[in-house]
Amino acid sequence: MDEIKANQVLELNAEKIINNNVLWAMGLGIIPLPLISLAGTSVVQLRMIFQLSELYGVEFSENRVKLIIGALAGGLGTAVLAQSAISLLKPIPFVNSVAVIGGIPLMMGATTYGLGKVFDLHFSSGGTLLDFDFKKLRAYFVQQIDDGKKVAATLKRKSTASG
Repeated sequence: MDEIKANQVLELNAEKIINNNVLWAMGLGIIPLPLISLAGTSVVQLRMIFQLSELYGVEFSENRVKLIIGALAGGLGTAVLAQSAISLLKPIPFVNSVAVIGGIPLMMGATTYGLGKVFDLHFSSGGTLLDFDFKKLRAYFVQQIDDGKKVAATLKRKSTASG
């Protein structure tokens, strides 16, 4: 019984870590300077994975995490790459308005959510940064990005309603 309770606490803490970082990533998606926005989101994602690794007692390596993120992102395809390309147009006033209102903050939140869920699944099943199975987790990552779009939209509504 205590083990079940401990696992529930871990799950709740992991969800809190992921959701808080999704909000940070979405906030950074509003910044009209794409390089700063993308760099900031990368820092948020690294911090989130660090927090998850601490939660699960997994040794953290920034370089290893960057390699894993690059390998996961490398398989995303054109839809996510198109969103990234659109973010480079944010300094143009009209495009900026459309991008910010449209999808860039949402996509940054969804990608952060996807990464968080992948690392949460991997760490919670006893995995480390040294035994990451890209083939197994890439499809899950894509699925979680899709789910993350809904989660990010819900978190945005809740934060707007409460703030």
